[in-house]
Amino acid sequence: MAEPFFQWAGENGLTIDNLKVRKTIKLLLVQFTGTAAYNLNSKLVTYKLNCKDLILNGKITLDPAQRSVQYRKRFSLPYVGNRLGNIVASGKWSFSEVTQCWEPSLRVGFEFRSGPRAEAVALNSLRLKPRLYLGPLGVEARTQLTVQLPSKLLMDVVAGRGGGAEGVRDEGDTFGINLEVQQLDLVLRL
Repeated sequence: MAEPFFQWAGENGLTIDNLKVRKTIKLLLVQFTGTAAYNLNSKLVTYKLNCKDLILNGKITLDPAQRSVQYRKRFSLPYVGNRLGNIVASGKWSFSEVTQCWEPSLRVGFEFRSGPRAEAVALNSLRLKPRLYLGPLGVEARTQLTVQLPSKLLMDVVAGRGGGAEGVRDEGDTFGINLEVQQLDLVLRL
């Protein structure tokens, strides 16, 4: 049986996962943002500190819970500027419990500019981070939108007709869109 064209999935339905408090302070040419989050499911408090230089517009993130430090920089596209989006490059250093040393990782992606914040994470997948604020109180979500394509697309070449092609798909193999809500947060900006 074929799956529906559009699916909605969430780990906890549409319940709030975290309560967050965020404070931003600008000091000379540096902007500091501290975030404390209380997870309603695990009852744990985590915190993060971001530092953004206002000259190069790069961002350094210290995440003690994941034992990692990350540098992230956005670059405008040549001839287009940042109207369509930005190329995003990041370097992350995480402490591995297995090897007992710091392990680097590099990532390059594309972040769309229009609409909610979106980043292409695969050829058929976008990571969306929509935000809705009314004054200092707001809701932030982390979602992933995936387009499902048929895994088997057979090309049937008919002899004698100049190489015409016809697409055939397997039963149960469908086109579709899946929107997964991975996290939903209630945020208070101080």
